[in-house]
Formats: sequence, C-alpha cells, structure tokens
Amino acid sequence: EKEILLADIDGYHISKLADFNKYVEKVRIHQASESFLYWGDENILIFRDKHLNLKFRKKYTAKIYTAGFYNHSSQFYVLTYSGDLSIHDFQGNTIKKFIIRESPYTMKTFQIHPDDKYFLYSWKKQTRTYNTNPESLYFSDLNGSIIRKINLDKEISISVNKVSPDGKYFIYNTDENRLIVINLISGKKHSIDYAEKRNPREQVILFHMAVDPESKKLSVLHFETGKIKEYSITGKLLNEYSTGISNSGGTLSYNHDGSLLISGNLSGPIIIFNTINKEAVTYIRKNDRWIIYSNDGYFDASRNIGDLVMMSDGKNIFSVDQFAIYNNRPDIILKKLNIYNSDKIDHYYSHFKQRLKRLSMKEKRFSQVSFAPKTIIKSENRNKNRYIINLEFKDSHSGLHNYNVYVNGVPISGIEGKSLKGRHASVKEEILLTPGKNLIEISCVNNDGIESVRLLRNKNYKSEKKGNLYFLGFGISSYKNKDYNLKFASKDISDFSKFLSNFKNKYSNVYARTYLNSEVSHENFIKSKMFLKNAKENDTVILFLAGHGMYDRTGEAKYYFLTYESDLKNLSRKSIPFHEIEELIADNGARRKLVLLDTCESGEVEESYWKESLKFANSRGFEVRKNKSAKTVKKKRRYLFNKNRFIYNDLLRRTGAVIFSSSRGGELSFESIQHRNGFFTNALMDGLKGKADLNSNGAITIDELRVFVTKTVSKQTENHQNPTIDRDNIHQQISFPVQK
Repeated sequence: EKEILLADIDGYHISKLADFNKYVEKVRIHQASESFLYWGDENILIFRDKHLNLKFRKKYTAKIYTAGFYNHSSQFYVLTYSGDLSIHDFQGNTIKKFIIRESPYTMKTFQIHPDDKYFLYSWKKQTRTYNTNPESLYFSDLNGSIIRKINLDKEISISVNKVSPDGKYFIYNTDENRLIVINLISGKKHSIDYAEKRNPREQVILFHMAVDPESKKLSVLHFETGKIKEYSITGKLLNEYSTGISNSGGTLSYNHDGSLLISGNLSGPIIIFNTINKEAVTYIRKNDRWIIYSNDGYFDASRNIGDLVMMSDGKNIFSVDQFAIYNNRPDIILKKLNIYNSDKIDHYYSHFKQRLKRLSMKEKRFSQVSFAPKTIIKSENRNKNRYIINLEFKDSHSGLHNYNVYVNGVPISGIEGKSLKGRHASVKEEILLTPGKNLIEISCVNNDGIESVRLLRNKNYKSEKKGNLYFLGFGISSYKNKDYNLKFASKDISDFSKFLSNFKNKYSNVYARTYLNSEVSHENFIKSKMFLKNAKENDTVILFLAGHGMYDRTGEAKYYFLTYESDLKNLSRKSIPFHEIEELIADNGARRKLVLLDTCESGEVEESYWKESLKFANSRGFEVRKNKSAKTVKKKRRYLFNKNRFIYNDLLRRTGAVIFSSSRGGELSFESIQHRNGFFTNALMDGLKGKADLNSNGAITIDELRVFVTKTVSKQTENHQNPTIDRDNIHQQISFPVQK
C-alpha cells in the first residue's frame, strides 16, 4: 500500500516508487506527456515526469479528496476535503484557487469534463439521519461559477460514477442494482440492471466501473462474486468475465483502445481480459519477482518464481519449473494479450526453438501435467566429503531423456547433464562436497521435456582447505578494423590479472591467463577451455571479457563478443556467441564462478542517448567505449535489455555462474583518463582492496561487491553507467578475501 509499481502490459517490472510512510491514495496519469501525480498520507501530492524524475512535492492544509489532469493542457487540479480547489501548472505554480463548497457538505464526485471546459460535481449535506432526498449534478465553469444543474433520481455512489471519455454521458450507481446513464447533451436517462438472476432483489455491491475509450461500452466489478459484466452504453449485456476472486475490492480499467480490460484487487493478482478473443492472463508479483500466466498453462516470468505459483492436475501439485521447456512461452502470452510486436514475438519464439534444439526435442503441445517422470533415491551414504547416492529414474509415458545433479545451483555434469534411455534407469553418483553448505538437487527430464520433482539434500562439510583461483581474461583495445578501437579495455584485463596475483597467500594457487588484442580470436577462446580443465569443486573461476559486444539482427538476437578480426557485417563468422561463453564457464569442475562483462551493446543505443552520453563524457574528460562503425537506432529493441526473464534461464536451467555486467542494457560504459582504466574495472579493484568489505569481517561477498561497485560507478558517471548483476546464483555464495 506504500508503493507504486510501473510495469509493461506483458508483466515486465520497470520500477517502483515508495515516497510515503503509510499509504498511497490515488494515482493519475497524463496520457500526452506520460507525467503522473499521486497523493497519500500527510496531505502531500507528488508530481513526476515520464522518466520518474521528481518535479515537485506540494503539501496542502487539508486532506486531498481528489486530483486530476486537464485533458488538453499542461495543468492539473487538486480538491481538498475542506472544499478548496486549486489549479496548478506542471512546474507546481498555483494558477488560481477558489472554494467549491464548504463543510458541512460531503463531496460525492468531482471530475473535469473531457473537453476541459467545466467541472462536474455533486455533494450531500451531512446530517445525523439518513437522507434519501434526491441529489443534483452541478456544472461549473473553470472559475467555480455554477452554470447548469441536472436533478438526479437517486443518491450517487461515491466510488462508482464516471463521465464517459467522449464527455457525452455521466454514469452512476444506485442502491437498487442499477446504473443510471445520463446523456449530458439531451438530459435523457436510461438505466442498466446488473442484478444477479439468482436473487434480483438482493443488493449487489459494485466496487468499480470502467468505460472504454470510445464510450461505447462499460464494465462493472461485483464485489461478492468477483464477476465482471460488460455492457454496451445502451444497456445490452455483451460479455461476462470471472476473476475467480470473491469478496475482494478492486479496480477496473480499459487500455487505450478498449481491447484489454484490466482488473486489480486487494488479494494481489491482476487479471487482464482480452475483449476481442476472450483470452485471459493473470499477473502475480512478489517484491521484484513476477509471473504472468494463462489458464492453459503457458507463462512468462522473471527468474526464480517457483514459489509464487504451482501447476496442478486434480490433486497432484507440480512446480512450474518442471514444465518450463514447453510452457515458458512469452511469445504466446503476447499473442493472447493481442500485442503483436512481431520483432519481440519472433525473438522469444526463437529462444524457445533454441531451447528445444539444445535438448534435441521437437516442438509440440503438451499440457497433461500428470505425466511427470519420477526421481527416487534408493540409498545414500557419506564418507567425509564424499556423498554416494544410488538413484532410480522412471517414466511411463514418453521415456527418459536425461538427468542432472546440482550442488549449490551448479550442474556438476555440465549444462546438458547425462543422457538416459528407456522408461527405467538406475545410476550411482559420487558427489564431492565443498566446505560449508551443500544444497544438492537431483532431477530427470523425459522426452516430452517435463522435469521430475527435484529431490533435495542438504549436506554440511567442515574444512579449512584452500581452493585455487583461476582467472581467464580477454581484452581488446586494438582491433583489426581501427574504427572499433578502444582506450583501456586490454589494459583492464592485464591490470586486473596483475592485481589478482597479489592473492597468492589467500588461495592454494592463483592461475591466470590473458588474451589481449590480436590474441583474442575464436580459436583461442575455444582452446582456453583447457586452461580451466583442472579446476575442482573447491576452486573459484573468474572470466573477464572487455571490449565490444553486439546483438545480431535475427529474431533470436544472438549476442556476440567481438574478437580482433570481427566484422559487423558478418558477426557469426569470427565473433564469440554468448552460448559459447556459457559453455566455457560451465565445462569445468569449479562451483564458484564469476563472469565479468565490460561489453556495452553500442549497436542498440538510441541516437538521443548516444549524443547525450558523448556530450557528458566530453564535459568530464571521460572516454566512451563506443564502436565508430556501429549504427545507432531510432528505436532500440528494449526487450533485449530485460535479462531478468525466465526465457533466458540458460535455456536448460543454469550454469551456476554469477554474471556481473559493467552497465545496464542500453547504456554505454565509460573509461577514466585519470585512472587509465574503465570505471567498472577500477571500482572492482578498489572494492577488493577492502572498500567493499561493508561489514568489516575480512571477506567480500558478491552482494557487497555489487553494492560497492554499482554505487561507486553510478556516482562517478553521474548515473550514466550503472553496473548490474544480470544473473545470480543465490545458493552458491562467492566471497573474496580482502587484499590490502
């Protein structure tokens, strides 16, 4: 109740605001400028622009009753419970102020007419006894003078009344299960009976009403049943929808063209109904995690949403993760919402196809959740750090495909696991434990792509034995095509490698290998796997890439790290695709894995942001990590920057690596002439020297490093560059000793 959440219609969480101590009362949006205002406790109103920048805060002497924007000018009004009405511009200046109606009158409704020519309002005099006298709807000019009055037959409901967007109708609710529709031009009235057939005389509580943008239809939300009824403006019943949530108040709203009807309620879920194809999806959020799903089991979601929703088949309950291979389909969700962004849909569908290809599975529709395979632990024993387990896998439907064992989120048999055949298999696994906590997960997948319930075991192991530290770095400042050249990318890698050599007394051994400038080739990248082949379960691996990164223009939008010989016209020929980076970090025995990426996506930067960043860098004496040959785009593919989406869960679940990027998607990275390094690398080294040891315990966790580096780089670049964790592993805690 304290927060305002901004989200795309397909669920992607953009931002949240928390400016009040107790509650947010209402939010109003100015459609033309995308500015918005809201008010809450302490009689305070806040105004923000479309970039979420705070423009001003205003405090009023009395509690705010309502506020709203003019439709055709940059002004808004605020009405307090004391009857004071003030008009302001978007800079917060007061244009005029007057009294609408003083106490002891209670305002029942107050709205501005869509043409901005007058206000409509109604009030009721406060009395000690119930007053059944008819009310009136008043029209006043913008100076508060009453110019017209319409007598009303029944008392207006405070919460359910509205002027239609075209300004032709005023609709209000009565206590007789009827809506009264008044034609404001002719004064004629008609009613809409929304009573339930089971007991038409029983009063039905309406909690909210919405009118579509063309003023041709309206919808009402029933409190007790959770039903939504949609009528033509003349009173014909068009559609009925069910939220499935009874006795819970909520809101209703149409989107800009009336094709979607959005229902929110106090229980949490938001349900979006498509009024054209009658499809519906449900959106659930908990903190920064969310899922949006359809009734036939398709879903789109953020990462790690397994505890937000389950799938069921009668009495059988399954984790939604088990059906992700086929049912995680953001492209289908978009179609159900009638959002036909072809590039976006093609991109998500391509990722789905890539997932099937890497699993050697065919595309098909599968919805019978009861056909999940089974994983059974037949016996288990332990000898110090060796955990030996006998497993049995069964599938009575399509046959077994593969299985995998995860320790602290890291697949110990690589991304694809180990293959299985037939309907029954027995295997023996020996798992080496690492010092500290070991969360062991075991599951199998059948040929329909359905995963078994993951069996869990928690094992602790005490040991003071030090592991090894492996550092593998690729950095390019000088490219074959000199238009790609950078200042300090290769120096970042060599400096960071030298810095880590000082950790030799903190680890059993520190192994480092770097590839700089012309050494960075696709062939050497593949060969570098041999450098990590001896890494064991108690070791730490750091992979650092500094240079240019680029998405191709295919539907899948493959991401490539550019090598010395890369050509933007043919990225796939010499560049390194991201899935090979994943394979490199996955195909070794280490369980602590950190990937550092200083590879901004310069090809997806909007021209306006590009020019502003160059101007900022020049004014501060910074260098921008830019590719002179990369063309800016008028409209970037924003969906590429939202990596906190389930569809990007490494396709086959996860590598177990933490990926720390130098900037958010769509941002550029900057280099410091003073430090002769990128701001990201310089902050990493400062943090590991001890500045990131926020609790002063002599060890720096990934969370501490993230907080320090992000705060430092954001401050140094004045919020133009914001490092971020693109992928996290909450089970495997990576920490580094402080290097003084």
